[in-house]
Amino acid sequence: FASLSGNMRSNLRRRLKRAKNLRVEIRNNCEGLKDQLYALRESTLHRAAVDFAHFAEVSPDYFPNVLSGMEENSRLLTYWLEDNLVGFSLVVLNDHTMVQNYNGMRYPEGPDNGLFYLDWMTQLRLCMEKGIPIMHSGITTYLIKARLGSQFHRRYLYVRHRYKSINAILKSVVPTVSMETSDPGLIELGDEAPFVNPAQLLESAA
Repeated sequence: FASLSGNMRSNLRRRLKRAKNLRVEIRNNCEGLKDQLYALRESTLHRAAVDFAHFAEVSPDYFPNVLSGMEENSRLLTYWLEDNLVGFSLVVLNDHTMVQNYNGMRYPEGPDNGLFYLDWMTQLRLCMEKGIPIMHSGITTYLIKARLGSQFHRRYLYVRHRYKSINAILKSVVPTVSMETSDPGLIELGDEAPFVNPAQLLESAA
């Protein structure tokens, strides 16, 4: 809280106050919930501002397979409004990092009850309880994540085609394709986007 701006601290308190009616359950399995998890994931995908096509799709068996296959290295964070499941996050973790794998929520119940912020704080508390220093909150919604104190790490994609003529075209086109020029949140952040300096990462690694 102390690291956030005054406006963000006030906003976060308001959002969490709206979440007072939600109940949190942290589980090691999804018994009886497989179909509901898949439906919530599909609901979230259909409302997403960015389409990641097949990279964002999962089968109904994905969630039970991850939870059973990774055992102690996965958790299912579930959020309930009375007896109704309104949201979830599947996270995978080790001693150093926790990664939000997939999530989903019911509309409008999830947004109306501050579910995004409750999920954020639940993940943060889980990291603190387990002494995990890095919480990887995934891609998308960059604007609000920046305001919540996240740092961004650039990723680089290198492309080479076996035909020289096509490779020459790609060489001129690929550099113009960037999340920073297409994602609404990153566009709004502009130069204020909290990207980590690669030179600092190299220094810390050394």
